[in-house]
Amino acid sequence: MKIQYLLLVVLVLFFTSCNDDLLSAVEDVDNIPSSTGPTIEAFICPQDTVHSVRLNYTRPIVGISKYDEWFANVGKAIITISDGTQTATFDKPLNSGFGVFTLKAKNFKVEAGKTYSLKVITYDGQQAEATCTVPLNRVDLKKITVRNTGKHPLGGNQYGISWDDIPNEANYYSIFVFLKTITKSPTGLVYVNTSSEHPEHAITDVGFDGKRLNSTQNFTLSKREAIYGGGYRENEIQILNTDIHYYRYHKDLAENALSQDNPFVEPISIYSNIKGGFGIFAAYNRTSGIY
Repeated sequence: MKIQYLLLVVLVLFFTSCNDDLLSAVEDVDNIPSSTGPTIEAFICPQDTVHSVRLNYTRPIVGISKYDEWFANVGKAIITISDGTQTATFDKPLNSGFGVFTLKAKNFKVEAGKTYSLKVITYDGQQAEATCTVPLNRVDLKKITVRNTGKHPLGGNQYGISWDDIPNEANYYSIFVFLKTITKSPTGLVYVNTSSEHPEHAITDVGFDGKRLNSTQNFTLSKREAIYGGGYRENEIQILNTDIHYYRYHKDLAENALSQDNPFVEPISIYSNIKGGFGIFAAYNRTSGIY
């Protein structure tokens, strides 16, 4: 009987101690250290007419977060880009909360083969920076073909896309297909409405240098067609020859998306090349053609 009583006392003390530790942990949740800092997403391309940088801030699950303060002040950041000779400052966003800074290409030329540095100074003095090099070569437009892979369940034909790999170098590709609807108003103004299919990212030429490459994803394509009111619809195919940063970032995003519905999969760390923050600064050289 004495042994049973002693055991009961020990168990009570044990669970009381655990409960105190748990309460202490809950009370101290605001003091848990977490990784906070600016998040950056920026892609540059010689064919773009406007360069843009999306600036945001991490939102930790636990610990202290100043996201609301950041949201109100993100537009006060200073963002510059340089090629070592010329430097330009991005225009501040029209809506501060969205954090999209822009720079017209006519005010800063991005060229194939050059290395660029991006620097961000936030409203509260935090600094982040990154560098990337624009791929020198583009896919040959004349070597891009499509192959019919059958009917789409919802209607229309599906096509795979093929192209010749750029030889004698490591290459990484992404494919975009856009549907453009072009209309004209009675006063002569031209309107272009663009929608995109889900792109195919993270294509590599490992083992296929200089050979024919094929998309693994199918796209819905149709020839140019007239629409009511004198407008028309057409598909534009884009193949991006990207740098390694673009490839690794989008590869991790794709793998993370596939694992989201599985609670037993370990979290995937998304690639970042930003010093002093998180995110990506990458480049690509684009080839575009109308189907």
